[in-house]
Amino acid sequence: KLDLLLEHLKLIKKGQQVEIPIYNHQSGGFDPPIPFTPSPIVIFEGLHALYPEFLPFLDFKIYVDPSRQVKWEFKFKRDILSRGHQHFELKKEMLKREEAYKRWIDFQKTSADVVIKIDHTRINDFARYELINPDLQNEYKVELIMVPAPNRLPDLNINLDLSDLFSINQSPFLIAGVPSLYWGKKVITVVLDGLISEKTCTLLEKHIISLTGIPVAEMFKLMPVKAAHEKLSAVQFAQLLIGWRFLELVNHRLSLK
Repeated sequence: KLDLLLEHLKLIKKGQQVEIPIYNHQSGGFDPPIPFTPSPIVIFEGLHALYPEFLPFLDFKIYVDPSRQVKWEFKFKRDILSRGHQHFELKKEMLKREEAYKRWIDFQKTSADVVIKIDHTRINDFARYELINPDLQNEYKVELIMVPAPNRLPDLNINLDLSDLFSINQSPFLIAGVPSLYWGKKVITVVLDGLISEKTCTLLEKHIISLTGIPVAEMFKLMPVKAAHEKLSAVQFAQLLIGWRFLELVNHRLSLK
């Protein structure tokens, strides 16, 4: 089906409608195709989405790269708790798939504009010697490995309140930006961990809304949902940063017209 997928991508890139076959997970076959009419933004995802033959038709490429432990936990939670699979059989299947993953899937991250690495929080490593604020055992550390945009958006300062930073009630958080070489490419690695202050995110949200022209009510359907004064997780803040990086690409494309 990869040949058919390539043909569909070519047509979608031209704005033409295609007939997409639908895989049936229960039967293992394909249901009758359904029509798909492309919109200005099309999301193309899958295990083979960043194969070399597809790259010329993709404008913004994201690869999600959870750690082995996180990946196994996601899989076990879904297949054992939700689908009723047996623990032993699932573990056997996962071990069998690991070699194929390394051979056929993992290399695709070298072509991505953004690689999203997800692991369990390491914020406890910075406590001396015991973390006294919120329990973060269900939180994740996120690394965004991003190829810089050709044209940057205007400078944007995010709030960092020193009074809060030096307060014993401060929610633990970590933000780092590290210029790096990743598979021979110059990238910026942004590390996020802990709980990010709502004030830190507000200005970024407002700028994204102003740049997209989408009304606030509609935009917040897409943004991470939070109550007043609620902290954002590293995963939620990463969504905002990827949105900003995507807008940089859009801005660059518009500048070429």
